[in-house]
Amino acid sequence: LKVAGNDSFVSTTIKIGAPPQILQEIEELKAKILVLDETTDKLRKAVALGLKLKKEGKLTPEKAKILAKLQKLLGEKLMAQADLQEALRKKEEELQAYGKHTLQILEKAYPGVTVYIGRYQYQIKSEISGPGEFYLEGQKVKFRPL
Repeated sequence: LKVAGNDSFVSTTIKIGAPPQILQEIEELKAKILVLDETTDKLRKAVALGLKLKKEGKLTPEKAKILAKLQKLLGEKLMAQADLQEALRKKEEELQAYGKHTLQILEKAYPGVTVYIGRYQYQIKSEISGPGEFYLEGQKVKFRPL
């Protein structure tokens, strides 16, 4: 870019290195994992209660069948959770590959501009003179003169 933002400091967002589709998929996976976390937590509590009743000898045959179903369901949910975690890890790796992108500023960048590279951001608080570039280092967006 020649100039990022404007001298009125109007809020401006510049996003590079993060395809919206991948970000959306990551958010969807996180939402699914959150729901599964809540479900598995409830299932674990129910199974723990069932095992406690079994240990105390208070488990009826009907409740034993329910406990067996709950244990099977918990196992399935834990497997699904592991699969979602793996899918999330792969998407995060895919997103990291885009982190090598940079944004070059030829003349200046004004306050009010937020630069995103991947999912990380840099908010410009004071005027920056170019030429320079924004780049991703680890999990931080940084600026260096050229």
